[in-house]
Amino acid sequence: MNILGINCFSHDTSAALLKDGTLLAFAEEERFNREKHTRQFPHQAIEFCLKKGSLSINDVEYVAFPFIPIKDLQRGFTDFIRNPRSFLRFAGQINFDYQLNKKMRKFKNKYNFENHIVFVGHHEAHSAASFYCSPFKEAALLSIDRGGDYISTFLGVGKGNEITTVREIKNPHSLGSFYSSITNFLGFKPNGGEGKVMGLAPYGKPTFYNDFKKMIKLEENGFKIDLRYFTYHLKGGYGVSKRFKKKFGLARLPDSDITRWDEDIAWSLQKVTEDVAIHLANYLYKKTKLDYLCLSGGLALNGVMNHAIRKNTPFKDIFIQPAANDGGTSIGAAHYVRHVLLKKPRKESFDHCYLGPACDDADIKKSFEGRNLKRSELANPAKKAAELLKEGKIIVWFQGVMEGGPRALGNRSILA
Repeated sequence: MNILGINCFSHDTSAALLKDGTLLAFAEEERFNREKHTRQFPHQAIEFCLKKGSLSINDVEYVAFPFIPIKDLQRGFTDFIRNPRSFLRFAGQINFDYQLNKKMRKFKNKYNFENHIVFVGHHEAHSAASFYCSPFKEAALLSIDRGGDYISTFLGVGKGNEITTVREIKNPHSLGSFYSSITNFLGFKPNGGEGKVMGLAPYGKPTFYNDFKKMIKLEENGFKIDLRYFTYHLKGGYGVSKRFKKKFGLARLPDSDITRWDEDIAWSLQKVTEDVAIHLANYLYKKTKLDYLCLSGGLALNGVMNHAIRKNTPFKDIFIQPAANDGGTSIGAAHYVRHVLLKKPRKESFDHCYLGPACDDADIKKSFEGRNLKRSELANPAKKAAELLKEGKIIVWFQGVMEGGPRALGNRSILA
């Protein structure tokens, strides 16, 4: 059975092919069109997956999309009725859902696909991408991001072929939006710059820690954001309010000097994020009493937070699939269809993320044609790279099959 997962409804568009239960191919469209975190439909990623599987589109029995458009719109409308000031955000949601349906029609027209199309919940796809790639037969599931299907946080259980819900936290109470909005305030680009803020945090001090703690109220089974400090729930985007600016001043301009003030904000943001994540994970352990945890969602790319969960919860082990962000939801949607909907048995756990395109020596040699570049073949490239690194040079290390996800795992890496 061939199942194609396609993330085309948000950033980090991608495609993944599950062939007879084995994850055969996975790639993000940005690797082909060179646009970081692209929102373009992943035509090239789809073509790569089909080619890798020696398939045509109608050899695929199921195409799975990790999003349920009508849920997002319905829940967004309910929020708008409760808070009419969120009109701009809801209007943006209407346009967003219109674009989703437009993409769906384009897919059908372009590929003339005749078999089954399935929509999978956004966080169910995140959780499936982690659980069904893990070595665990049973695990607690925690998915945290800005939001999908109007849910920001999913707590659940994976057991055999089932994924069940323990608790959902709905937007606008979103730890991902909290982190991204302050990333934007610090002059970094949201949906990518959060990693820079995580890296900036250790340079700071807990100057604003108590202020940040007041912005998120921990509850027994979750958390609530003090929305008075933000505008993302009213207008969309990544805005902070006048109240936030009154306390923390003007936003840092991109590429300007980083001050101690910025470092202290980053420290407090990171620490409060870890506090909330540990609280959620401990609640999940209390409810499930399971030994293992699978993390997913964009916030699971925060390696420092992941370590804090590992260190401060009773879980024996944690699994994080490397494409934990929206790029990996194409993997999760395919797994969800196979395991949850079709009840097919699990075949194997996921032990590497080298699932993209590869180049052979002939491809590499051809890339030099027509370019004024010197080339030499080395008996020991690692030794030469070490010598160049010692001289302070920057190395582009390229070998084997391209890894998936936003982390360089040794095959497409920049070394310094």
